[in-house]
Amino acid sequence: MREGLKLSNDKNDIFIQNNILPNPSRAFSIETKNLNDLNKDEAIVVLDTNVLLIPFNLNNKTLEEIKNVYKKINNDDRLFIPGQVAREYIKNKPTKIGNIYKNLNDKKSEVKNTKKIDYPVIEVLESYDELKKIEEELDESIKKFKDKIAEIADEIKGWGFNDPVTEVYKSLFSNENIIEFNFEQESKKDIVKDLKTRNKHKIPPGYKDSGKSDLGIGDLLIWKTIIQISNEFDKNIIFITHDQKTDWWHNSNNKNLYPRYELIEEFQRETDGKQVVLTKLTDFLNLYDVDQQIIENIEQEENKEENSLKSFIEIAKNSVGSHNKHLSDEYKIIEKMKNWFWDNYKDPADGVPYSSQEGGYQYFNGGPYSSYEVLFDRYHDLYDDELIKKAVSEIEHYGVDWVKVDDY
Repeated sequence: MREGLKLSNDKNDIFIQNNILPNPSRAFSIETKNLNDLNKDEAIVVLDTNVLLIPFNLNNKTLEEIKNVYKKINNDDRLFIPGQVAREYIKNKPTKIGNIYKNLNDKKSEVKNTKKIDYPVIEVLESYDELKKIEEELDESIKKFKDKIAEIADEIKGWGFNDPVTEVYKSLFSNENIIEFNFEQESKKDIVKDLKTRNKHKIPPGYKDSGKSDLGIGDLLIWKTIIQISNEFDKNIIFITHDQKTDWWHNSNNKNLYPRYELIEEFQRETDGKQVVLTKLTDFLNLYDVDQQIIENIEQEENKEENSLKSFIEIAKNSVGSHNKHLSDEYKIIEKMKNWFWDNYKDPADGVPYSSQEGGYQYFNGGPYSSYEVLFDRYHDLYDDELIKKAVSEIEHYGVDWVKVDDY
Protein backbone atom coordinates (compact mmCIF):
# COMPACT_ATOMS: atom_id res chain seq x y z
CA MET A 1 0.00 0.00 0.00
CA ARG A 2 1.36 3.42 -0.93
CA GLU A 3 2.12 5.42 2.21
CA GLY A 4 3.29 8.75 0.75
CA LEU A 5 6.19 10.83 1.99
CA LYS A 6 5.34 13.34 4.73
CA LEU A 7 8.16 15.82 5.14
CA SER A 8 8.60 18.76 7.43
CA ASN A 9 9.52 22.12 5.93
CA ASP A 10 11.30 23.09 9.14
CA LYS A 11 14.98 23.70 8.42
CA ASN A 12 15.95 22.50 11.91
CA ASP A 13 13.57 19.54 12.25
CA ILE A 14 15.67 17.11 14.31
CA PHE A 15 13.19 14.30 13.54
CA ILE A 16 13.48 14.66 9.76
CA GLN A 17 14.91 11.13 9.40
CA ASN A 18 11.72 9.74 10.93
CA ASN A 19 9.78 11.36 8.09
CA ILE A 20 12.20 10.35 5.34
CA LEU A 21 12.26 6.71 6.48
CA PRO A 22 8.95 6.18 8.28
CA ASN A 23 9.35 2.40 8.54
CA PRO A 24 12.80 1.60 10.02
CA SER A 25 12.24 -2.17 9.86
CA ARG A 26 12.53 -1.94 6.09
CA ALA A 27 16.22 -1.15 6.53
CA PHE A 28 16.69 -4.87 7.16
CA SER A 29 13.92 -6.31 5.02
CA ILE A 30 14.01 -4.27 1.82
CA GLU A 31 14.76 -6.40 -1.25
CA THR A 32 16.68 -4.95 -4.16
CA LYS A 33 17.70 -6.36 -7.50
CA ASN A 34 20.57 -5.53 -9.83
CA LEU A 35 20.45 -5.26 -13.59
CA ASN A 36 21.10 -8.94 -14.24
CA ASP A 37 18.35 -9.98 -11.80
CA LEU A 38 15.59 -8.12 -13.64
CA ASN A 39 13.93 -9.62 -16.69
CA LYS A 40 15.16 -7.23 -19.39
CA ASP A 41 12.34 -8.32 -21.69
CA GLU A 42 9.64 -7.26 -19.23
CA ALA A 43 10.94 -4.21 -17.36
CA ILE A 44 10.21 -0.71 -18.63
CA VAL A 45 13.28 1.22 -19.79
CA VAL A 46 13.45 4.96 -19.03
CA LEU A 47 16.18 7.17 -20.48
CA ASP A 48 17.75 10.20 -18.80
CA THR A 49 18.67 13.42 -20.62
CA ASN A 50 22.41 12.78 -20.44
CA VAL A 51 21.90 9.40 -22.14
CA LEU A 52 19.96 11.01 -25.00
CA LEU A 53 22.77 13.54 -25.50
CA ILE A 54 25.77 11.18 -25.49
CA PRO A 55 25.42 10.09 -29.18
CA PHE A 56 26.46 13.60 -30.26
CA ASN A 57 30.00 12.47 -29.36
CA LEU A 58 29.76 9.06 -31.07
CA ASN A 59 30.14 7.84 -34.65
CA ASN A 60 27.23 6.85 -36.90
CA LYS A 61 27.86 3.11 -36.52
CA THR A 62 27.54 3.40 -32.75
CA LEU A 63 24.43 5.58 -33.08
CA GLU A 64 22.86 3.00 -35.39
CA GLU A 65 23.57 0.20 -32.91
CA ILE A 66 22.00 2.19 -30.07
CA LYS A 67 18.99 2.85 -32.30
CA ASN A 68 18.56 -0.86 -33.02
CA VAL A 69 18.48 -1.74 -29.33
CA TYR A 70 16.06 1.10 -28.51
CA LYS A 71 13.87 0.10 -31.46
CA LYS A 72 13.63 -3.47 -30.21
CA ILE A 73 12.51 -2.28 -26.78
CA ASN A 74 10.15 0.28 -28.30
CA ASN A 75 8.49 -2.42 -30.42
CA ASP A 76 7.55 -4.08 -27.12
CA ASP A 77 6.09 -0.78 -25.84
CA ARG A 78 8.65 -0.59 -23.04
CA LEU A 79 10.77 2.46 -23.97
CA PHE A 80 9.86 5.76 -22.29
CA ILE A 81 11.21 9.21 -21.49
CA PRO A 82 9.67 11.68 -19.02
CA GLY A 83 8.43 14.95 -20.46
CA GLN A 84 11.10 16.75 -18.42
CA VAL A 85 13.80 14.71 -20.19
CA ALA A 86 12.44 15.76 -23.60
CA ARG A 87 12.51 19.41 -22.54
CA GLU A 88 16.04 19.16 -21.17
CA TYR A 89 17.17 17.47 -24.39
CA ILE A 90 15.80 20.31 -26.51
CA LYS A 91 17.42 22.85 -24.17
CA ASN A 92 20.87 21.21 -24.17
CA LYS A 93 21.08 19.92 -27.74
CA PRO A 94 22.13 23.29 -29.23
CA THR A 95 25.11 23.34 -26.84
CA LYS A 96 26.23 19.91 -28.08
CA ILE A 97 25.92 20.92 -31.72
CA GLY A 98 27.47 24.31 -30.95
CA ASN A 99 30.52 22.59 -29.44
CA ILE A 100 31.01 20.55 -32.62
CA TYR A 101 30.68 23.68 -34.76
CA LYS A 102 33.09 25.64 -32.55
CA ASN A 103 35.70 22.86 -32.48
CA LEU A 104 35.65 22.62 -36.27
CA ASN A 105 36.18 26.35 -36.66
CA ASP A 106 38.90 26.30 -33.98
CA LYS A 107 40.68 23.60 -35.95
CA LYS A 108 40.38 25.70 -39.09
CA SER A 109 41.95 28.67 -37.29
CA GLU A 110 44.77 26.54 -35.89
CA VAL A 111 46.01 25.46 -39.31
CA LYS A 112 48.18 28.19 -40.80
CA ASN A 113 49.62 28.58 -44.26
CA THR A 114 53.34 28.01 -44.59
CA LYS A 115 55.65 30.93 -44.00
CA LYS A 116 57.10 31.80 -47.37
CA ILE A 117 60.74 30.95 -47.95
CA ASP A 118 62.19 34.04 -49.55
CA TYR A 119 65.95 33.96 -49.73
CA PRO A 120 67.01 34.89 -53.31
CA VAL A 121 70.56 33.82 -52.64
CA ILE A 122 69.56 30.14 -52.53
CA GLU A 123 67.73 30.23 -55.85
CA VAL A 124 70.90 28.91 -57.47
CA LEU A 125 70.47 25.61 -55.59
CA GLU A 126 68.94 22.79 -57.65
CA SER A 127 66.61 21.73 -54.83
CA TYR A 128 65.16 25.22 -54.38
CA ASP A 129 62.62 24.88 -57.20
CA GLU A 130 61.48 21.54 -55.78
CA LEU A 131 61.10 23.12 -52.34
CA LYS A 132 58.96 25.97 -53.76
CA LYS A 133 56.75 23.43 -55.53
CA ILE A 134 56.23 21.47 -52.29
CA GLU A 135 55.44 24.73 -50.53
CA GLU A 136 52.77 25.58 -53.11
CA GLU A 137 51.27 22.08 -52.87
CA LEU A 138 51.21 22.31 -49.09
CA ASP A 139 49.42 25.67 -49.18
CA GLU A 140 46.93 24.25 -51.66
CA SER A 141 46.27 21.26 -49.36
CA ILE A 142 45.78 23.60 -46.40
CA LYS A 143 43.32 25.65 -48.43
CA LYS A 144 41.37 22.52 -49.39
CA PHE A 145 41.37 21.41 -45.74
CA LYS A 146 39.99 24.77 -44.57
CA ASP A 147 37.43 24.86 -47.37
CA LYS A 148 36.21 21.39 -46.43
CA ILE A 149 35.87 22.38 -42.77
CA ALA A 150 33.85 25.44 -43.84
CA GLU A 151 31.64 23.23 -46.00
CA ILE A 152 30.98 20.81 -43.13
CA ALA A 153 30.32 23.71 -40.73
CA ASP A 154 27.74 25.10 -43.16
CA GLU A 155 26.06 21.70 -43.34
CA ILE A 156 25.87 21.58 -39.54
CA LYS A 157 24.25 25.04 -39.54
CA GLY A 158 21.73 23.66 -42.01
CA TRP A 159 20.70 20.79 -39.76
CA GLY A 160 18.25 22.90 -37.80
CA PHE A 161 16.09 20.39 -35.93
CA ASN A 162 17.07 17.57 -38.27
CA ASP A 163 20.48 16.58 -36.92
CA PRO A 164 21.32 12.83 -37.15
CA VAL A 165 20.72 12.15 -33.44
CA THR A 166 17.34 13.86 -33.31
CA GLU A 167 16.32 12.06 -36.50
CA VAL A 168 16.85 8.76 -34.68
CA TYR A 169 14.72 9.93 -31.75
CA LYS A 170 11.96 11.13 -34.08
CA SER A 171 11.51 7.52 -35.13
CA LEU A 172 11.34 6.32 -31.53
CA PHE A 173 9.48 8.86 -29.41
CA SER A 174 5.95 10.24 -29.64
CA ASN A 175 3.04 11.13 -27.37
CA GLU A 176 2.72 7.42 -26.64
CA ASN A 177 6.04 7.10 -24.82
CA ILE A 178 6.88 10.66 -23.74
CA ILE A 179 5.17 10.74 -20.37
CA GLU A 180 4.16 13.98 -18.70
CA PHE A 181 3.90 14.10 -14.93
CA ASN A 182 0.27 14.15 -13.83
CA PHE A 183 -0.15 17.41 -11.92
CA GLU A 184 -3.64 16.33 -10.88
CA GLN A 185 -1.93 13.66 -8.82
CA GLU A 186 0.34 16.22 -7.15
CA SER A 187 0.01 19.95 -7.75
CA LYS A 188 2.85 22.20 -8.85
CA LYS A 189 2.54 24.04 -5.56
CA ASP A 190 3.01 20.80 -3.60
CA ILE A 191 5.94 19.74 -5.79
CA VAL A 192 7.70 23.06 -5.19
CA LYS A 193 7.13 22.65 -1.46
CA ASP A 194 8.51 19.08 -1.64
CA LEU A 195 11.50 20.28 -3.67
CA LYS A 196 12.41 23.01 -1.19
CA THR A 197 12.14 20.57 1.70
CA ARG A 198 14.33 18.01 -0.06
CA ASN A 199 16.90 20.69 -0.84
CA LYS A 200 16.96 21.94 2.74
CA HIS A 201 17.42 18.47 4.19
CA LYS A 202 19.54 17.03 1.35
CA ILE A 203 16.99 14.38 0.47
CA PRO A 204 17.59 12.79 -2.97
CA PRO A 205 17.22 13.31 -5.80
CA GLY A 206 18.25 16.71 -7.11
CA TYR A 207 19.51 18.66 -4.10
CA LYS A 208 22.97 18.85 -5.70
CA ASP A 209 21.36 21.14 -8.31
CA SER A 210 19.61 23.34 -5.74
CA GLY A 211 21.82 26.29 -6.69
CA LYS A 212 20.27 26.48 -10.16
CA SER A 213 17.75 29.19 -10.92
CA ASP A 214 14.97 26.57 -10.97
CA LEU A 215 16.21 25.09 -7.64
CA GLY A 216 17.03 21.82 -9.44
CA ILE A 217 13.40 20.88 -10.16
CA GLY A 218 14.42 18.73 -13.16
CA ASP A 219 15.70 15.67 -11.31
CA LEU A 220 12.71 15.59 -8.98
CA LEU A 221 10.21 15.83 -11.86
CA ILE A 222 12.01 13.01 -13.67
CA TRP A 223 12.02 10.89 -10.51
CA LYS A 224 8.33 11.44 -9.82
CA THR A 225 7.51 10.63 -13.45
CA ILE A 226 9.47 7.37 -13.22
CA ILE A 227 7.38 6.39 -10.19
CA GLN A 228 4.23 7.35 -12.10
CA ILE A 229 5.23 5.19 -15.09
CA SER A 230 5.88 2.20 -12.86
CA ASN A 231 2.46 2.55 -11.25
CA GLU A 232 0.65 3.15 -14.54
CA PHE A 233 2.06 0.04 -16.22
CA ASP A 234 2.60 -2.07 -13.06
CA LYS A 235 6.20 -2.81 -14.11
CA ASN A 236 9.73 -2.68 -12.74
CA ILE A 237 11.94 0.11 -14.09
CA ILE A 238 15.42 0.21 -15.61
CA PHE A 239 16.54 3.84 -15.47
CA ILE A 240 19.53 4.47 -17.76
CA THR A 241 21.45 7.51 -16.55
CA HIS A 242 24.96 8.91 -16.52
CA ASP A 243 24.26 11.13 -13.51
CA GLN A 244 27.20 10.58 -11.15
CA LYS A 245 26.23 12.95 -8.34
CA THR A 246 25.85 11.86 -4.74
CA ASP A 247 22.18 12.84 -4.67
CA TRP A 248 21.64 9.69 -6.75
CA TRP A 249 24.43 7.38 -5.56
CA HIS A 250 26.24 6.25 -2.45
CA ASN A 251 29.82 7.06 -3.32
CA SER A 252 33.30 6.17 -2.09
CA ASN A 253 36.61 7.48 -3.39
CA ASN A 254 34.82 9.12 -6.33
CA LYS A 255 33.29 5.76 -7.32
CA ASN A 256 29.57 5.03 -7.34
CA LEU A 257 28.72 2.05 -5.13
CA TYR A 258 24.94 1.71 -5.40
CA PRO A 259 21.85 3.96 -5.56
CA ARG A 260 20.88 6.04 -2.54
CA TYR A 261 18.83 3.98 -0.11
CA GLU A 262 16.28 6.78 0.22
CA LEU A 263 15.50 6.50 -3.51
CA ILE A 264 15.02 2.75 -3.46
CA GLU A 265 12.90 2.89 -0.30
CA GLU A 266 10.73 5.72 -1.66
CA PHE A 267 10.27 4.00 -5.01
CA GLN A 268 9.20 0.71 -3.43
CA ARG A 269 6.93 2.48 -0.97
CA GLU A 270 5.24 4.48 -3.74
CA THR A 271 4.91 1.55 -6.19
CA ASP A 272 3.80 -1.25 -3.87
CA GLY A 273 7.20 -2.92 -3.90
CA LYS A 274 8.29 -2.58 -7.53
CA GLN A 275 11.99 -2.57 -8.37
CA VAL A 276 14.04 0.24 -9.91
CA VAL A 277 17.57 -0.29 -11.22
CA LEU A 278 19.87 2.63 -12.10
CA THR A 279 22.49 1.76 -14.71
CA LYS A 280 24.85 3.19 -17.30
CA LEU A 281 24.13 2.79 -21.00
CA THR A 282 27.10 0.46 -21.56
CA ASP A 283 26.01 -1.94 -18.82
CA PHE A 284 22.53 -2.03 -20.30
CA LEU A 285 23.73 -2.60 -23.88
CA ASN A 286 25.82 -5.55 -22.69
CA LEU A 287 22.54 -7.35 -22.06
CA TYR A 288 21.87 -7.23 -25.80
CA ASP A 289 25.18 -8.66 -27.03
CA VAL A 290 26.21 -5.42 -28.66
CA ASP A 291 29.61 -5.51 -30.36
CA GLN A 292 32.38 -4.82 -27.85
CA GLN A 293 33.94 -2.12 -30.01
CA ILE A 294 30.65 -0.24 -29.84
CA ILE A 295 30.57 -0.69 -26.07
CA GLU A 296 34.13 0.62 -25.79
CA ASN A 297 33.30 3.69 -27.89
CA ILE A 298 30.42 4.58 -25.57
CA GLU A 299 32.44 3.73 -22.47
CA GLN A 300 35.13 6.21 -23.49
CA GLU A 301 32.51 8.95 -23.58
CA GLU A 302 31.02 7.85 -20.26
CA ASN A 303 34.49 7.99 -18.71
CA LYS A 304 35.11 11.45 -20.15
CA GLU A 305 31.93 12.73 -18.50
CA GLU A 306 32.78 10.99 -15.23
CA ASN A 307 36.36 12.25 -15.16
CA SER A 308 35.23 15.75 -16.05
CA LEU A 309 32.86 15.75 -13.07
CA LYS A 310 35.55 14.37 -10.74
CA SER A 311 38.01 17.04 -11.85
CA PHE A 312 35.44 19.76 -11.22
CA ILE A 313 34.67 18.36 -7.75
CA GLU A 314 38.38 18.12 -6.86
CA ILE A 315 39.07 21.67 -7.99
CA ALA A 316 36.07 22.91 -6.05
CA LYS A 317 37.14 21.04 -2.90
CA ASN A 318 40.70 22.39 -3.07
CA SER A 319 39.49 25.89 -3.74
CA VAL A 320 36.95 25.84 -0.92
CA GLY A 321 39.41 24.21 1.48
CA SER A 322 42.05 26.84 0.87
CA HIS A 323 39.57 29.69 0.94
CA ASN A 324 37.90 28.58 4.15
CA LYS A 325 41.11 28.96 6.14
CA HIS A 326 40.67 32.69 5.70
CA LEU A 327 36.89 32.75 5.83
CA SER A 328 35.99 30.54 8.79
CA ASP A 329 34.77 33.51 10.84
CA GLU A 330 32.79 34.82 7.90
CA TYR A 331 31.22 31.40 7.42
CA LYS A 332 30.13 31.25 11.07
CA ILE A 333 28.52 34.69 10.85
CA ILE A 334 26.61 33.78 7.70
CA GLU A 335 25.42 30.51 9.26
CA LYS A 336 24.34 32.41 12.38
CA MET A 337 22.21 34.80 10.31
CA LYS A 338 20.73 31.97 8.24
CA ASN A 339 19.85 29.89 11.30
CA TRP A 340 18.15 32.85 12.95
CA PHE A 341 16.19 33.46 9.76
CA TRP A 342 15.04 29.81 9.48
CA ASP A 343 13.96 29.91 13.14
CA ASN A 344 11.73 32.93 12.55
CA TYR A 345 10.61 32.83 8.91
CA LYS A 346 9.19 30.21 6.59
CA ASP A 347 8.00 29.63 3.01
CA PRO A 348 4.44 30.90 2.27
CA ALA A 349 3.72 27.42 0.90
CA ASP A 350 3.87 26.19 4.50
CA GLY A 351 0.60 27.61 5.80
CA VAL A 352 -0.43 30.74 3.87
CA PRO A 353 -3.88 30.37 2.21
CA TYR A 354 -3.64 30.15 -1.57
CA SER A 355 -6.26 31.11 -4.15
CA SER A 356 -5.61 31.10 -7.88
CA GLN A 357 -8.80 33.15 -8.40
CA GLU A 358 -7.54 35.82 -6.02
CA GLY A 359 -4.10 35.93 -7.59
CA GLY A 360 -2.05 33.62 -5.36
CA TYR A 361 -1.16 33.62 -1.66
CA GLN A 362 -3.47 35.54 0.68
CA TYR A 363 -1.27 37.33 3.23
CA PHE A 364 -4.00 38.12 5.77
CA ASN A 365 -1.64 38.06 8.76
CA GLY A 366 1.29 39.96 7.26
CA GLY A 367 3.99 39.52 4.68
CA PRO A 368 5.53 38.69 2.37
CA TYR A 369 8.92 39.74 3.70
CA SER A 370 12.25 40.15 1.94
CA SER A 371 15.11 38.18 3.48
CA TYR A 372 17.49 41.08 2.84
CA GLU A 373 15.28 43.64 4.58
CA VAL A 374 14.73 41.30 7.53
CA LEU A 375 18.43 40.50 8.00
CA PHE A 376 19.51 44.11 7.40
CA ASP A 377 17.12 45.40 10.06
CA ARG A 378 18.45 42.92 12.59
CA TYR A 379 22.17 42.79 11.80
CA HIS A 380 23.24 46.00 10.01
CA ASP A 381 24.76 47.41 13.22
CA LEU A 382 26.78 44.23 13.74
CA TYR A 383 27.90 42.99 10.34
CA ASP A 384 29.04 44.35 6.99
CA ASP A 385 26.41 44.63 4.27
CA GLU A 386 28.37 42.20 2.06
CA LEU A 387 28.07 39.47 4.69
CA ILE A 388 24.33 40.07 4.93
CA LYS A 389 24.02 39.82 1.15
CA LYS A 390 25.92 36.50 1.15
CA ALA A 391 23.51 35.07 3.71
CA VAL A 392 20.59 36.38 1.65
CA SER A 393 22.00 34.80 -1.51
CA GLU A 394 22.04 31.39 0.15
CA ILE A 395 18.55 31.82 1.59
CA GLU A 396 17.17 32.87 -1.80
CA HIS A 397 18.12 29.52 -3.28
CA TYR A 398 14.86 28.43 -1.62
CA GLY A 399 12.66 31.41 -2.43
CA VAL A 400 12.31 35.19 -2.30
CA ASP A 401 9.09 35.69 -0.34
CA TRP A 402 8.77 34.77 3.34
CA VAL A 403 6.34 34.98 6.25
CA LYS A 404 6.87 34.90 10.01
CA VAL A 405 6.70 31.42 11.50
CA ASP A 406 4.08 32.35 14.11
CA ASP A 407 1.82 34.33 11.75
CA TYR A 408 0.42 31.33 9.86
